[in-house]
Amino acid sequence: MSGRLDIKRIVVAVEQLELTAPARKLPVLKYLAMHNGGRWDLPSANGDYEPLIKSIELFGVYAMAEDVEELPQNWLKAAYNILMANEAEEATTPPTGTPKLGDEVRFQRSATHHPETGIVRGRQFGTGIIEVEDRNAEQVRLNPDQYEAIGHAIP
Repeated sequence: MSGRLDIKRIVVAVEQLELTAPARKLPVLKYLAMHNGGRWDLPSANGDYEPLIKSIELFGVYAMAEDVEELPQNWLKAAYNILMANEAEEATTPPTGTPKLGDEVRFQRSATHHPETGIVRGRQFGTGIIEVEDRNAEQVRLNPDQYEAIGHAIP
């Protein structure tokens, strides 16, 4: 999954919110965001600021709502979707194994091209399709049968 997503912390936050009474979910979610580097756009306590769309981001999970009371449920839905996609990605491993972001791969653009090396800059979840930056800083999209992992190039 994306480098910005912190799956372990998302799991903990989901578990915490599931155990929280409905009336306390918003304050708990706001507290988690405040103390863990999250961002939010919520009404101010004194009523001076009232955004049209309320939003919150925590551990890379974004949610928004017109009604502030819907925000915790929307965040939980987004978090569940991310966790399900992460499980599906982990369960679906192409035969060659999908390299991680920053890994070096050897690839061929087509059967008539010579082998090249590049760095993985993007992945399509569950498919094995990757985006690689070649030596000329050109982005190349590759199917699993076009590449093999060499090693981890970026710490």
